[in-house]
Amino acid sequence: MNRIKIKINNGVSLSEIRNLLTRYPNSEIVLEIDNTKKLFTSNIDLLMREKESSRILFRIVGGYDDDRVKNYPNNFRMHTEDNIYSLHETKRIIQVIEDIEAGIKPEWDDFQKLIYLIHTLKRKIIYHPFHEIQPSKDIRSLRGLLSNKTVCAGYALILKELCDRQGIECQYVEGCTKEEDYNKDYLTHAWNIVKLNGYYIPIDLTWNAGADRRGKSLSIEDIANVNEFIKNHIPGKYEKIRDYKKNLKSIDGTKMRSVNNLINKDTTYDTRIFSATRKDGTKYIVTELEQIVRDNKYIYKYLYQDILKDGKLGPPVILYSDINVALIVDNLNRKNKLEKQLKEASKRGDTKKVNEIKKQLIGSEHLEKTNENIDELLFSITNIQAAIDRKDYYIGTIEIETDEFKRTKYKRTFVDPEFGKKLSLKQRTIKRSDGTYIVLQEWPWNQLTKRYVMLEPTTKTNNENYTVKRQTIFTDNDILSVRNQNLADWFLSKNRINKYKSYNGYLGKYNDQKVDIFSNENISSAKALYNNSRLKNNDIKDYYAEITFDEMKRLVRTYAVEYKNGKYICYNRLTKTIITDHNLILHIKFASYWLGAAGIKWSIDEPVPGYNYAFNESAEELFNQLKKFIINSLNKDGNIDPIEIYDKIEKESYYKYSELILVRLFNNRESTQVINELFRLQNPSSIKAKTDIPYFLSRLDAFQKLSEKRRLEAQKQILEIIKNNQNVEMIPKNNR
Repeated sequence: MNRIKIKINNGVSLSEIRNLLTRYPNSEIVLEIDNTKKLFTSNIDLLMREKESSRILFRIVGGYDDDRVKNYPNNFRMHTEDNIYSLHETKRIIQVIEDIEAGIKPEWDDFQKLIYLIHTLKRKIIYHPFHEIQPSKDIRSLRGLLSNKTVCAGYALILKELCDRQGIECQYVEGCTKEEDYNKDYLTHAWNIVKLNGYYIPIDLTWNAGADRRGKSLSIEDIANVNEFIKNHIPGKYEKIRDYKKNLKSIDGTKMRSVNNLINKDTTYDTRIFSATRKDGTKYIVTELEQIVRDNKYIYKYLYQDILKDGKLGPPVILYSDINVALIVDNLNRKNKLEKQLKEASKRGDTKKVNEIKKQLIGSEHLEKTNENIDELLFSITNIQAAIDRKDYYIGTIEIETDEFKRTKYKRTFVDPEFGKKLSLKQRTIKRSDGTYIVLQEWPWNQLTKRYVMLEPTTKTNNENYTVKRQTIFTDNDILSVRNQNLADWFLSKNRINKYKSYNGYLGKYNDQKVDIFSNENISSAKALYNNSRLKNNDIKDYYAEITFDEMKRLVRTYAVEYKNGKYICYNRLTKTIITDHNLILHIKFASYWLGAAGIKWSIDEPVPGYNYAFNESAEELFNQLKKFIINSLNKDGNIDPIEIYDKIEKESYYKYSELILVRLFNNRESTQVINELFRLQNPSSIKAKTDIPYFLSRLDAFQKLSEKRRLEAQKQILEIIKNNQNVEMIPKNNR
């Protein structure tokens, strides 16, 4: 059937659509709109009553505008047809969008709305586990809102649609992640650029969708980090904004984290819910709540409940595991689907299809066994009880063994004994008199009031209806220690919590006489929470180039640092021009400190004294290790901890003189503070310091006392190097 496209700019009447249906009896009428901002379900209901309504379609342009169609002819079908929807699809899409928008508060600014939308899409939609075999229109369109599965293009199109409806300027961008793909004009990725406070900010939802979504998974504080973004986002040659170093800005990671914690403090988990039956017939249900990054690895947070013999649900408890159950279930479903297709292809004698499916099944041999051991080991009653008894609620991972025939066996669960120290969040399960349960978990908060996350699961056991509601509440006292039943039935009752929503979850102080006790100051603070979290211009950060080993080599040859008139100045060795750019000064100083610390042997053929020793292969390996440890320290505490870094280098570096170099590098306050500032600028997503500057300086002083003990040893090492004229070698520490 032919298609007649009609662009709608100022709306179209029902009578005009009827005339089009009459004029083109054998054609589909495609009504083309920029976005759904002015389209309502009531309009679509009117159209659906028409006799020939099946011939009415909507093309929601979004990111697939005329310029894109013109500039990317290879993707013509994708850009012109994937975003065409039936009336029924359009209505369902708008209904989902309206449900999302119902959570937006009228007082929010564009930044707060954006944080809410990012979190909501991250929670609702996963990166499609079967994307290789899915039609393009299903995964590169707004249909991801219906299936809850999509790919990078779908994420970017959906975010643009939601932003367009909120009046937030948002661009859909296509490009690639590798230089070689760019040179071949390939388009392998998609993302967004939004405009906030007059600045362009990069957003990649695929990054933030999770490790199982095939994208690079970063936490919320990384999502608008240009320093990270620029490493693997190359816009297509016809995109509006280019040269990201100059044109994009970061949002401070601390701001991203704090606003996300506030804006998305209340939510409902209605996807990624799994029920299972063990061999002994016992049943349980789990909901994946979120992913937490600890020590650069993912820990998955679940809400667990037993399904009792009468069909009711037992007490809920929050559990942590290294295993991504959702990914395993997705992969198992994919395997079952492929095996069904394999049987059908074998019956048809389609050899090509059989071989293609067999390739896709490689690596899935043990999925059933893995899934079985999730039930029998990971979520076994014994393992869960042990986690509760330890009070760390960590059920760990499954330890895998291989026998002499290279067959995989699953022996037992393995838990990290230090987990409780890494994630010490107290929790308590409370039962109301009406039989409903809630789980309270204490959450860090830098105010006088206490903050708790409250999880409330439904009592239904049907997967389609089971949901977990999350709310954040604030109180004046420690309610985890209160054992009075009035706490559950009155203070934390559904009606009371809903009553004080206007206080943003502030419930006052618990009183067992059922008397409301509120602090006027805290009420004012609760009401002002959203106003205080608005985006300010000082939350916007410039791009700061990451310092590299090769750049340091260039810097020490080009620039010099000199102490003059009571301060250090940086200047060009050739032109004698004094450098004033603060970022460049930090780079130059760090390179100079490195030269002084690692260049412990000089020779006459060097561009600058110590160059050859400071920039050999062994020194480069140490530098890369040091950089990793510095960034980890920043992400953990917000400031460099030189003692912690020294300990890690001592344990993990094979460079014979690594400790000596570190002692020299962090030899004084100025050099350490310069290094601290440099790496904080390069990592705008690093969290706000848990410790203040005086504490940082005290750790620096402690390090310098520690290094003082090494000075004599360091001097001996230097004299030894000069005396023996030896080269720096990579040797194991136990052979020193």
